[in-house]
Amino acid sequence: MATSETHDQSQEARKGLTLGRKLAIAVSLVAIFVLGGTTIYLIATQNARYEEQVRNQLETAHGTLLGLMDVATRGNQRLAAEMAENPEIQQLFANAVAELGPLYERQGQLEQAQGEPVRINDPATLRQIAANPSMTRLRNLTAPIYHQQHDTYGLGQFQFHIPQARSFFRVHSTDPDGAGWTLGAFGDDLSSFRFTVLAANGALAGYEQPQAVMGLEMGRGGPGLRGVVPVFNRGEHVGTVEFGGGIGDPLNDAAARTGMKVTFFLTQKIVDDIAWNLAARVLESGEEGRYGQFVYFDASDADYGRALPASVVGNLAENNGGFGLQSQEIEGQSWRHATFPLTDFSGNSVGSVVLSMDETLTVAAARKTRLITAGLALLGVALLVVALVYALRYLVIRPVDDVAKTMGMVAEGDYKARCQVMSEDEMGFVAGQINNTLDQVLTLIQSDEERLELQRDIQDLLVVVSDAADGDLTSEAKVSENIIGNVADAINLMFENMSEVIGKIRDSSMRVSSAANQIQAGSESLSTGSQRQLEDITNTTSAVQEMAINIEQVANNAEATAVASNRARESATEGQQKVGQVVEGMDGIRSSVLSTLRQIKRLGDRSMEISTIVETITKIAAQTDMLALNAAIEAARAGEHGRGFSVVAEEVRRLAERSAEAAREIEELVSAIQTETGESVRAMDQVTQDVESQVGIVNDAGSALDQIAEVSTKAADLVQEITLAAKQQVRGAEEVVKAMGVVSDVSKQAVTGVEQTRQTTDSLVGLSEDLTNAVAEFKVEG
Repeated sequence: MATSETHDQSQEARKGLTLGRKLAIAVSLVAIFVLGGTTIYLIATQNARYEEQVRNQLETAHGTLLGLMDVATRGNQRLAAEMAENPEIQQLFANAVAELGPLYERQGQLEQAQGEPVRINDPATLRQIAANPSMTRLRNLTAPIYHQQHDTYGLGQFQFHIPQARSFFRVHSTDPDGAGWTLGAFGDDLSSFRFTVLAANGALAGYEQPQAVMGLEMGRGGPGLRGVVPVFNRGEHVGTVEFGGGIGDPLNDAAARTGMKVTFFLTQKIVDDIAWNLAARVLESGEEGRYGQFVYFDASDADYGRALPASVVGNLAENNGGFGLQSQEIEGQSWRHATFPLTDFSGNSVGSVVLSMDETLTVAAARKTRLITAGLALLGVALLVVALVYALRYLVIRPVDDVAKTMGMVAEGDYKARCQVMSEDEMGFVAGQINNTLDQVLTLIQSDEERLELQRDIQDLLVVVSDAADGDLTSEAKVSENIIGNVADAINLMFENMSEVIGKIRDSSMRVSSAANQIQAGSESLSTGSQRQLEDITNTTSAVQEMAINIEQVANNAEATAVASNRARESATEGQQKVGQVVEGMDGIRSSVLSTLRQIKRLGDRSMEISTIVETITKIAAQTDMLALNAAIEAARAGEHGRGFSVVAEEVRRLAERSAEAAREIEELVSAIQTETGESVRAMDQVTQDVESQVGIVNDAGSALDQIAEVSTKAADLVQEITLAAKQQVRGAEEVVKAMGVVSDVSKQAVTGVEQTRQTTDSLVGLSEDLTNAVAEFKVEG
């Protein structure tokens, strides 16, 4: 009766979780955690690698686009340089500017009166310009070049400008006209938006001297890739020549080479600032082309570009025209968009470029790979759990259950029951010992007293085995002197070994739990530190941005000072040149005075010679008069025969008188000339002294202006160095701001990663607690 009750209690106790089930649950949880974490890591690694590949492909495509634009720009500048270096074009351009300059000046006055740029459209003025030989020759020489380049390479612009930025002649607006070419449109002022022309003519801040300029710039026809080169004729700056083309060809070439769709957007401010004659084409369907502060301009696929969602274009504003990535589903296809800034020749932002990559197949493949990975992971978890559970069941649970079953049968009185020896380990040894004991029991159970004693020992042993099956490994079987004592001793040894194993599992679980708690605490500390670091980085970024603004103001002030210094230097140089001209003029005056003085002295010398000659003439006249008188006396003596001779003698006398009178008048005039010549000589001597004195004063002024020019040049150079240094500081500060932005993004990602780590650690702590609770079900020594 007692034996039956004990057996019933043992069966009741075994209705709970058995040793095998508890071990199976613990092993399953550990396997799920390990393989689950590994799966998540693999999927995250695959996603990160794919994102990096996408970014590299988009950045490579952007580099291809920039390279094509640079090739087109350099080609345009090379054509412009060839035109600017052509001697015939130089001479024709210079002649046309010199001959037609007043007409263009009058056009500038008209524009100033009307308050807006206006092309020359007066018929009389147009006829006068068209009939100009230099303009006609220039037109007939350059128009065929443009039309050949346009038909062959798609060239968009070819024109000449005069300083500062007035259109002198648009070659690209000409058309064939018989044996020649039409004049086209020209004459309007471009200085309000054509900054490449201003720079090439040396009329833009930072471009004080005429120089070649190339790059992207907005015009009335939209953005163009321009090359502008100054034209000189015999060392004199005449104006500039420009070649340019649109961005359509590089856009389509980049799309064809990369397999991506390329779309250009311009800032609304640029469109509003320029009288853009293509705005009607871009916005021909109402507001469809407007996206906030951006306006659609052109695309390799116009339908696709116009259909871009506002959220994609909104990313342009969010990134301030900088780099940005965004995924989008459009009509069942997966697209990845990247935005890049679009800058002009001076580095100013004029819009953005959107590169769109079709990743439908790639996303599907990646999704399939993730599903396969997850499926394999689940399969791995299942196989691992099954393998571990099966191993536990085969190696531990089945031998224990078999021993418990055999002992139960013996407790019910079946002494023929035997344990299966399944291995040669401790469990196999215990099963063999039990079988040997049962064999001996059968031979020794001859008396009721021995049978009852054995039955009690077996019942006690059964209770211990039942407790062990319920997880209590602290119970020890009583070791008696009989055969059952050997079985009890073997069972105690088996339970001791199992206690050690369970103790090791419990210690490992506690260490895992402790480590997880430490990781959790470290994650929380790291999360707090990362958040604080993010706040510090944000504050630092604001400070650096303010510093960049202050440095930019310093750069602007330095640049203004540089302009003023350059003006002072130019004024000093101009004054120096004027003083040189005055010195040259004074030297000329001095030379002229000295030459005049020498001539006056020679005149005095010649007047003295004239006096000598006059004196001789006077003497000759007196002698002639005397001879005439003697002749008249002799004629009177001759009577009738000497009458004719008397008349001749009278005429000779009169001639002698007139000669003497003329000689006296000449002598008076020569005397007056000599007096005036002396006074002139004295006056010219004084003038010479005064001129030499003034030349010395002017030379002193020239030396002073030389010193002023030298000081102004040094000051301008120093201010220029300050300006360059300030600009470098501005660029450095901007780079620091960008770097701080990147650090801020990384810090945000670090905060997110720390938070994810903390959550994962929390899960690990929970799993560790579950494992500890599962192991705690076993009661062991210590």
